[in-house]
Amino acid sequence: GELMEMGGGNNPAMMPWRSAAARIHARAGRFGDGLELAEEELVLARQFGADGPIGTALRACALCTEDPMARLELLREAQSCHLKGQRMVERLATEVDLAVNLAALDRKPEARGILLRTMDLARGSGANSLAEQARTALVAAGGK
Repeated sequence: GELMEMGGGNNPAMMPWRSAAARIHARAGRFGDGLELAEEELVLARQFGADGPIGTALRACALCTEDPMARLELLREAQSCHLKGQRMVERLATEVDLAVNLAALDRKPEARGILLRTMDLARGSGANSLAEQARTALVAAGGK
């Protein structure tokens, strides 16, 4: 991040390093540190004004948010941005995260619908890892 900033790398459309780092912080349980980075990127993405980077930053904010309802709201907003944008892989990853969150909130039928569609889109676009993540989440949500 420091190297990117020294080189003028503040444009999240070119290098969304903050959201990537935020997701790593979230996986490590350091939600506060991750949220700080994700929110910084969201501000920059909104200044830039492109839907894809805004969606990426919103997804990172969601993954660093411990409140399940706030996470759901952020993921829905990220999904909306990705539906308008052109980042298919990020859209699919957001939809898997959204469905997993819905299943955790006992909204499994809705989660399964999203996961079935996402799994098909991922397979069709060659995003095999995301297709497998969607399949695993689908089974966990009671799908076949």
